[in-house]
Amino acid sequence: MQPNDISPFIKATKSVFDTMLRLPVSFGKPTLGQSNIPKDWHVTGIIGLSGDLVGAVAVMFPRLTAKACVEALAGMEVDFESEMFADAIGELANMISGAAKAQYDGKDISISCPSVIVGSGNTFHSHSNTHTVCIPCDADGSSFCIVVSLQNVVASESKVAA
Repeated sequence: MQPNDISPFIKATKSVFDTMLRLPVSFGKPTLGQSNIPKDWHVTGIIGLSGDLVGAVAVMFPRLTAKACVEALAGMEVDFESEMFADAIGELANMISGAAKAQYDGKDISISCPSVIVGSGNTFHSHSNTHTVCIPCDADGSSFCIVVSLQNVVASESKVAA
């Protein structure tokens, strides 16, 4: 995975948080590998990717950060256990993935409908052929992370053809 494979997700996250949540977001140093993904998440929104890039993107939150983000998006208090809460997390993952997808010029990429996992201690595991990067994020003092796990199919097919 190249840095230009994850920069669309950083730009997309910043854009979504700036425009839709009106929360400033900053980014820590991305780390490579699944073992670097923290294990203390309560809410995860996941989007699958297919086409020229295959894999998944996960937006992983501690409970309080997820609640603050959902309420910023909804503009009102939202119960953590409600269907609306899970829908909002899925929509955040969808907006970030969709905005990132738009930045991959010349690549044919499809994104799935979002899946949301709510429950303490959920972890992210990806296929062994993918490269996984955890991007630590901070939104107004609350941490979360974006996990990008991709296999560049076009590059893989080029190596096979050579």
